[in-house]
Amino acid sequence: MSENGALPERSGRLQHMAANLRKLGLRGMAAKAIRDHVFRQELSFILARRTDDLPPADATPVPDGVKLVELTRGDAVPPLSGWLAHRCADFAGLLEDGRIGMFALADGQAIACIWASTEDFHDPNSRLFVTVPEGEAYAFGMMVDHQHRDRSVARLLAAFGLRQMNARAVTRVFNYCDIGNETSYRAQAGIGFEETGELMVETRLFGLNLQSRRRYRGSRVPPAWNRPRLRRG
Repeated sequence: MSENGALPERSGRLQHMAANLRKLGLRGMAAKAIRDHVFRQELSFILARRTDDLPPADATPVPDGVKLVELTRGDAVPPLSGWLAHRCADFAGLLEDGRIGMFALADGQAIACIWASTEDFHDPNSRLFVTVPEGEAYAFGMMVDHQHRDRSVARLLAAFGLRQMNARAVTRVFNYCDIGNETSYRAQAGIGFEETGELMVETRLFGLNLQSRRRYRGSRVPPAWNRPRLRRG
């Protein structure tokens, strides 16, 4: 049994399902099932950033009670907050497979994470395969507990992850950002990630995952994404 125990993990999974049901409704859940298991095509920006021009670690102080840690094969998954608890087994599997996990802990409990792979990466669930060149790392799986999304934890953790990769002689980190995810694009642009001029195209058909890359010129994001957001009130 994991350090979190079976009940918290099951409770976290049920909370996740209940949240999706409230958000999507029964019809939306059915449509999602079709997209997940019958046919879906996704376009993602390939974003990248070098690791040799990072701001100093003390440029943005870590909030009181928050600790940033790196975990590798052989390390135990830390206690997870409720929204993350159902992923305990998945995280343990990633560590066992040699992936690198960066976690933000609040009072000893993980409230956010981001993962990196310095080797070719294969996700058996989504059937995604990512080729990782030597000296580079593929970043994925940024997750922040809903109750902590107003504490700039994601930005702090991403900067921490880049510094950890630089310490491992990784010179470039890249990831995939859904072409319609403005929030993620803005967050990554805010820490120096840029478009590479390529899109990852994933076509999922009855369990098969076909992947290809499509080149483009200039920027593909709507102009509004590059403008400061107006604060309300």
